[in-house]
Amino acid sequence: MPKRIYVGNLPFSATDDEVRNLVGRYGKLASVRIDSAVAVVEAETQAGASRALSGLTGGILGGRKLQVSEGRPRSQGESPFGWPSRRRIVSPRQSYAAAREGLGN
Repeated sequence: MPKRIYVGNLPFSATDDEVRNLVGRYGKLASVRIDSAVAVVEAETQAGASRALSGLTGGILGGRKLQVSEGRPRSQGESPFGWPSRRRIVSPRQSYAAAREGLGN
């Protein structure tokens, strides 16, 4: 089962290949996804993930100190990066209008 690692504070110019090469030194990787300055890396084994966590902590890429942490299970409604998904915010007025339309049916 793949083990997820978050690598944050990446330079905005970082590519999937750069992150794959950096983290891949510690073991085989299942996947790499980058969004802005954060990467989600899935190692194929727990041992590889542990080596990457200890090896990358305090590491530097592109002049920026990396923030590395162990992934956690995703809860419903979260993005793959652990942030809440973007949900449409509905005002009370819109909610009331929708309820009134529903009652008219």
